[in-house]
Amino acid sequence: MGEVYRRSSGEIFGRFGYASQQDISSTINPFYEFTLRHEPEGFRVAVDEHDAVIGTAISWVRAPLWFLSHLFILPGHQDRGVGKNLLDQALRYAAERPCMTMSVITFAFNPVSVALYTKAGMYPREPVYLFSGNPCASFRKNVSERACPDQPVQAGGDSIDRLCRIDENVLGMPRRLHHEYLLLEQRYPCYLFSGHGGECGYAYVSHQGGVGPVAAPSPNLFEHAFSWAIFAAARQRGRVSAMVPGSGKTGMRVALEAGMKIRMSYSLLSSQPFGDWNTYALHSPGLL
Repeated sequence: MGEVYRRSSGEIFGRFGYASQQDISSTINPFYEFTLRHEPEGFRVAVDEHDAVIGTAISWVRAPLWFLSHLFILPGHQDRGVGKNLLDQALRYAAERPCMTMSVITFAFNPVSVALYTKAGMYPREPVYLFSGNPCASFRKNVSERACPDQPVQAGGDSIDRLCRIDENVLGMPRRLHHEYLLLEQRYPCYLFSGHGGECGYAYVSHQGGVGPVAAPSPNLFEHAFSWAIFAAARQRGRVSAMVPGSGKTGMRVALEAGMKIRMSYSLLSSQPFGDWNTYALHSPGLL
């Protein structure tokens, strides 16, 4: 599976002139291993006449959303209907569950994948930009003078319930398995932030300098949480990365004020609109 992803992604990056941006590994994403244990219904593979894997599709369901996390076909086996067949099989998982919305995030510069998903009823809704860089000194100074988050999230107790309530408010769905993976499997630090009127938001900061997901019910609280998360990540690693929805003017403004640069562009497609993208920053294309 890791080899399919590495070779397929490498071919796409090279074909569209993004080879210098390539930063992919043949190792299996640990989220896929987690999903295989907890949600095996979302896994589909295609094999050739020798039973060698030539394509993989992974999807997850957080009702009412079905999300295609991964669909890659080996070069040499593309344009033969393998991708469409895998997508059709993956969509059966959505049909078996109470899903009202189907969604996927793909490279914005790849018209083949955009066309495949559009034909399946998922339409471009939201540009998504991967930012990276070393936040500037003035940004760090301004954020360092603000209040810190309330507390780090503990894996036990009702912490995940609180995170799920924030997700329902911002995205329209709870994501318990996502938070169990990030908190328990990856041990990513997550922080809670309080605002006016009992508002509560959260921000994850990975040990590798990644920021996200970040979610809050209001733009002001989201700005505070996202800014602090960038500052905290830079304090650990220097260079920071974050995925920001293009229509989310708060997140875009914060990332640009930090001096971060756009490294890659993606497109979120869905069968119908969902989410408040002005108060959310993504974890990754596969986890949303």
